[in-house]
Amino acid sequence: MPYIASLTGRIYHPLHRPMAGQDTSGDLALAPELVDAIVVYLQDEPATLRSTALVSRTWCQASRPYLFGHIDISTAAEAPEIRRLADYMDGGNDIGEPASPELPRYTHSLSIASDLVTMEYAGVPTQRAVVDLLEVYARRGRLTRLNIYGARRYPVAAEAKNAIEAILTTQPLTHVSLPGSELPVSLDLPHQLAAAALKIPSLVSLRLGGAPRVFGPYAQPRSIALKSLSWYGSLDMNLDLLRSPMCPLDLSALESFENLRPDELDDVAIFLRGTRAGSSINSLAIAAPLLLGHATESFDIGMTPRLRNLQVKLRHTSQNPFGLPWLCNFIRSPTAEGTVSRHPLEQLRLQVSLRSEHSMALVLHSPAAAVAAGAQPYVPPGMPAWVVGWDRLDNALAHEAFYALRDVRVHFINGFKGEENAEFLPELFPELRRRGVLVTFSWAI
Repeated sequence: MPYIASLTGRIYHPLHRPMAGQDTSGDLALAPELVDAIVVYLQDEPATLRSTALVSRTWCQASRPYLFGHIDISTAAEAPEIRRLADYMDGGNDIGEPASPELPRYTHSLSIASDLVTMEYAGVPTQRAVVDLLEVYARRGRLTRLNIYGARRYPVAAEAKNAIEAILTTQPLTHVSLPGSELPVSLDLPHQLAAAALKIPSLVSLRLGGAPRVFGPYAQPRSIALKSLSWYGSLDMNLDLLRSPMCPLDLSALESFENLRPDELDDVAIFLRGTRAGSSINSLAIAAPLLLGHATESFDIGMTPRLRNLQVKLRHTSQNPFGLPWLCNFIRSPTAEGTVSRHPLEQLRLQVSLRSEHSMALVLHSPAAAVAAGAQPYVPPGMPAWVVGWDRLDNALAHEAFYALRDVRVHFINGFKGEENAEFLPELFPELRRRGVLVTFSWAI
C-alpha cells in the first residue's frame, strides 16, 4: 500500500498517522516506488521539512525527479523553515544527512507571495531567507516556472529585485509571472525585471504587472515564441516596443491575452491590430469601459476571428449599469455591410462587481421576470427602466452569430449574501437556455 503525501508536505503511512518524527529513509531506500509524490508547502511545522528532507535524499538517489517539483512560499511561511530549505538545497545537512547535490535541479516551479519581496519585508528575516533561496536556485537550479503572485502593496525591495533578476537571467524559464500593482505609480515593477524577462529565449508565457516603459537590451527580434501574454497597467507605454520589428516577442502564434484594466481597452485594441496577435488568439480577458462614453468603436470581436473563450470584467455603476451596451456591441461584431458575422465563440465568462443590493436587483431582474414575480424593480434616478437589462444581452447572445456558444458563467463580486437575496435570482438568459447552453452563477461576498 503506497505512502500518502498530503498537499501540505506531511507524509503519512497507510493508517494516516503522521510520520514526521520518524526516519523513513531506510524503508524508502528499499522500496522508493511506495511513495507516489510529495509537494512541499513551507507553512508547516519544522518537523515536516525534516521528514521531507529524509525522503528527498532517498528519492534523489533513486532518480525520482518530481520530488520538490513545486515549492510555494506564502506569507505564512516562517523564516527558519525557509532558511532550512535554502541551506538544504545548497548542499547542507538535515539531522546529519547530506542533501543530494542535484536536489535544486528537481524543482521546476517556484511560487512566492509578492509581499515577501517588497519593502514591507525589507530587513525582516523572512525576506532574507527568501532571497537566499532565490540565490541558491540561481546558482544550482533548473527552474521552468517562476510565479511571484498577488498584488503588491509596496515597492519591490532592492535585494529581492537583484535575486529575482538573477533567476530570470540564469534559469531556462518557460512561464514567468512578475508582481503588479495598481496605483500609485511608485509601485511599478522595476523595468530591469521586465527587460530581463524579455531576454528569456525559452519563454512561452509571460504575466507582467505594472511595468513602466520597458528599456532594452532585449533578446533578438522575434526570437521568443510567446503563447500567452498578460500585460497590466502600462500597455500604452510599451505599444511602440510591441509593434516594432525589433520586438523580441514573436506574437504570430499568441493564443491567450489578458488585460483587465478598463482604462487600457483602447490600447488593447491597438495591440491586437498593430501586432496582428488578434488573428491567432483563442482566449481573451478584458474589462468593459467604466463609463458609457469611454466605449470604443474600434474594439470589436471581429479582430479575433479564432476567439473561443471570452472573459469580461464588468463593474456596475449608476452611469454604466453592467456595461451591457458596450458588451452587446462588442460580441455582435457588425460587419461593414451591416450584418452580424458568425463567430464560433464557445465560452463566455462575466465577472461582475456590484456596489449594492439595489444594483443587484436592477441587474438580475429582466422585464419578464419582474412582471411574472409582480415586482417593481429598483431603477436609479435618471435611468430609463430596462434600457440596459439582461434581455438585451439575451438578444445579442441568442443571435445566430453565437451558434457555437456552449457555456456562460457569471461570477458576482460583492453585494450578494446568499439565501436572503434568493428572490433576486430570476431565470436569466432564456434564449440561451432554450438552446441548451449551460448558464451557471457563482458569487463572492
